[in-house]
Amino acid sequence: MRKGHIPGGPPGGTPEAPPGGHLDTPPAIPFPPLALGEICRLPQAIWLWVEPLGAGEGHTKTEGHTKAEGGAKAEGPSPVALSPQEAAQLEGLSHPRRRLEWKQSRLMAKQLLSKAVGGAPESFQLLSREEGPPLLLRGGQPVEGVGVSVSHTACYVGVACAPFAVGLDICNWGDEARIVGIGGRIFGEEERALGEACPRGFVALWALKEAALKLHGGGIFQPGLSSVHVSALWPPALSSPRAKAHLYALPEACVALVFEATSFCKRGRAAGQRWQGAFANSGEGS
Repeated sequence: MRKGHIPGGPPGGTPEAPPGGHLDTPPAIPFPPLALGEICRLPQAIWLWVEPLGAGEGHTKTEGHTKAEGGAKAEGPSPVALSPQEAAQLEGLSHPRRRLEWKQSRLMAKQLLSKAVGGAPESFQLLSREEGPPLLLRGGQPVEGVGVSVSHTACYVGVACAPFAVGLDICNWGDEARIVGIGGRIFGEEERALGEACPRGFVALWALKEAALKLHGGGIFQPGLSSVHVSALWPPALSSPRAKAHLYALPEACVALVFEATSFCKRGRAAGQRWQGAFANSGEGS
């Protein structure tokens, strides 16, 4: 994978493939590669960061980050720590891997939000709730007009944020056989045709469906993956005309982002303008 290459393109459009260079994802997979371990600024003021699970032992990233479309680097963020409330939630988790992915996703979210909207990383908190997406706090108060989504697999941890609701899901390529095995309960006839026509297509279908559920705070059991309908994989599209999607490839997984263009409301546009200027304010330019 070319260091710092961030595919983008307009929502629902076809991202440009990198001109030449070696890709460490199978060439048969049509989805563009995502730069692993880099903070990526995508179109529509969406920010995305995916790291290997356990990178930095679940702590912070101290090396430079590469911005989208240009490769200019910014200094890495300062080390951060969990808030007392986050630390208390972490203590309530017993499984070692669950503790690692939970802590890593929260530390990444703090740094990503600080980079995207400004402010100290420690001012942000991302707390788990019994149902729905995590609760985002800043200075101890709920944050409006900012969407955050996290995802993790056995290989990766990812965080996305935007000035509107966004859903992120990462699904391992190795899960394809399991997904195909239960696909009869999840995929419609047209979706099964899409999955069969596209290499690793069933993994991409699953990732898009789960990302769409996260967009509205739903789950894989209620309302369930079958409630989301995918109409195309390349370029990715959902049956809802308001929903927009991106698909990217990592060496071991598919990354899906789903958001609704209509959620880019007046408050979102104002936030988007601030976010778009974040790099300029830090001296990088945009």
